[in-house]
Amino acid sequence: MTHRLLRRSFLALLGSAGIASATPVPPTGTIYVIGNSFVRRHDVGQILGQLITRAGSLNTVLTRVRDNAWLADHLENGAIIGDLRDLQPRWVVLQDHSLAALTPEGRERSTKAVRGILKQTSACPIFLTPWARLEGHALYSRPGMPAGPEEMLARTDAHYDALATEFNGYVAPVASGWHNLTSSGFRLHAEDGYHANRAGAWFVAMILAASFGMDPRWGAPVELAGLSNLAKLHVLYAAECDQPVRSTVGS
Repeated sequence: MTHRLLRRSFLALLGSAGIASATPVPPTGTIYVIGNSFVRRHDVGQILGQLITRAGSLNTVLTRVRDNAWLADHLENGAIIGDLRDLQPRWVVLQDHSLAALTPEGRERSTKAVRGILKQTSACPIFLTPWARLEGHALYSRPGMPAGPEEMLARTDAHYDALATEFNGYVAPVASGWHNLTSSGFRLHAEDGYHANRAGAWFVAMILAASFGMDPRWGAPVELAGLSNLAKLHVLYAAECDQPVRSTVGS
């Protein structure tokens, strides 16, 4: 099946869902991305900055990433606390370890870390859902782990949906969009079946750009134009946070 036919199938699937009309450009401010190698590989932050700038936004994108880090590791390290106080970001994009959503212990650690981070800032939380590993990856044979990508996606989405509800945040639908495309034959994984390849990194940035109300088709490479169309279709509404409130849950 060609990508053109895949695009038509996505149009048919999503067209009936009531795709939102263009949203206003969000207020200018800093977008602060906290994550690990999922956003470090191919520099998703830099790609996001390029996309939103070419779409007409004056927002600035800054990142704090470390390979294999959980949000709890970033919080314990302390560097992000200084960043949050100095930068006063309007938006904070939070990407926890891909294993965080898969066990009760991981979810508890993740939730506690998000709570600790949001106590330091009044920024609006945007949750970047880590994508599932490739079918057949060794993770799926480990006890207590999901049996495959669909189950990993279900656990991931459930965790981030719960975080968004508890902390009044927004879930950028990276994991679900990624699964839709890879299940249809798109190659977004790197050779390790875990990280993103170049196209995958662009897709993540495109989903984030659309989540901020930007049109991800601006600034996308010509060879990835079809991917940018699909990213736009997966984001049915943009993040809203007119009056961000500092988290006091559990204080």
